[in-house]
Amino acid sequence: MANSHRGLSPLQSMSGSWGLSKQADLSCLRTRCSHETRTSQKEKGNHHGKRSGQPGTLRASGSVQSRQKFRQQAEWWLNHVQTRKRKPIKRATAAGFESYLNKWLRPNLGDMPVSSVNNLAVRGLVTKMTDAGMSPKMVNNVIQVVKMVVASAVNENGERVHPRTWNHEFIDLPEVKDQRQPTFTSVMMKAIAGGSKGREQMLFVSSRSHRNANRRGAGT
Repeated sequence: MANSHRGLSPLQSMSGSWGLSKQADLSCLRTRCSHETRTSQKEKGNHHGKRSGQPGTLRASGSVQSRQKFRQQAEWWLNHVQTRKRKPIKRATAAGFESYLNKWLRPNLGDMPVSSVNNLAVRGLVTKMTDAGMSPKMVNNVIQVVKMVVASAVNENGERVHPRTWNHEFIDLPEVKDQRQPTFTSVMMKAIAGGSKGREQMLFVSSRSHRNANRRGAGT
């Protein structure tokens, strides 16, 4: 019987063909396994980057860091400042921060990347708040939260990912004037003292004398 493989029996020829086919299958299997291993390692690396250290993906690549939304960073920050060992904030303070986030920051900055929350973005927020009649003190409190959220994004070395030089003049941040204690004229003080009795009147007069002495001392 003629055979295409000279000098080989049909069995040997089949064996040789099977061996080549098996080697090809093994080579293909090794290639596929190598590709799946690299893909798996890449996915694990990305997953680790998302879960380690700071919120989201601060330990992943710079392109992923730039996509971190303000609302995500704010959520992590609010939880962190309450649970950290160094100077954790009280519940009442956290409740105030949460109200700022709900009222102003999530609706206006929430979907922006943290990398885009800069002087220009904050200027727009300040304009909205002042147009809505918010007091200078309230505006400053809200903007302070913005600054803290942006500053909380750090890398694995504890360095800020989005350093900022905040320009209050450009932002047009309203000044908070000094809140001084009310002053009383001598007539008002006499009337208040006259309405007091016994020990209360003595304490009031003593306090008045002490303030007058301080004013005279300051004037010398």
